[in-house]
Amino acid sequence: SDEKYKELEDTVGVPNEGDILLTSVGSIGNTWMVDKRKFYYKDGNVTQLEKTNYMNMKYIEYFIKSSVFLEQVNNSVSGTAYNALTIIKLKNIIINIPPLEEQKRIVEKVDSLMQLCDELENNIEQSKRNSERLMQSVLQDVFNNSNEENNQLSFGEFIKQKRKDKGITITNMLELLKDVKSSEYTKIEE
Repeated sequence: SDEKYKELEDTVGVPNEGDILLTSVGSIGNTWMVDKRKFYYKDGNVTQLEKTNYMNMKYIEYFIKSSVFLEQVNNSVSGTAYNALTIIKLKNIIINIPPLEEQKRIVEKVDSLMQLCDELENNIEQSKRNSERLMQSVLQDVFNNSNEENNQLSFGEFIKQKRKDKGITITNMLELLKDVKSSEYTKIEE
């Protein structure tokens, strides 16, 4: 309820927009930047990094996801029976803090590069789907039309014939499949 939330806010505090919640036990280093939603959490496995006026919190979040941070964390928690990024260990993490304007510029650059990576990943996935559709279309055309001809090879016979060839690429294989369609191969005797 709103009354209970207000009570918790006044007594123990709640995360504010722009704070970062950081997993500190188990899967150390997962982050979530608090948005406008009102909520309360009580979890010793999560560390709250409060938003400040002299730090760009997105810069901090990117730092936490960096290999520089993760290497320091691994060095500080390895060899212990209980892997936890305690407040003391977190305070000993070394972070390069440029001026606020530079932090903003870095965040903008990383954001634009991440967007480019997302676009490239989407393009790669679309290319894979297009390639698969093309391959299925060619295979369907080759095998459906080859069934209509009298000189047919079984797939096994086709493979035996092609086993003699070396260095077959996907493009060559597609050409060979077209050759099957044109019935240029004779049956191989067992």
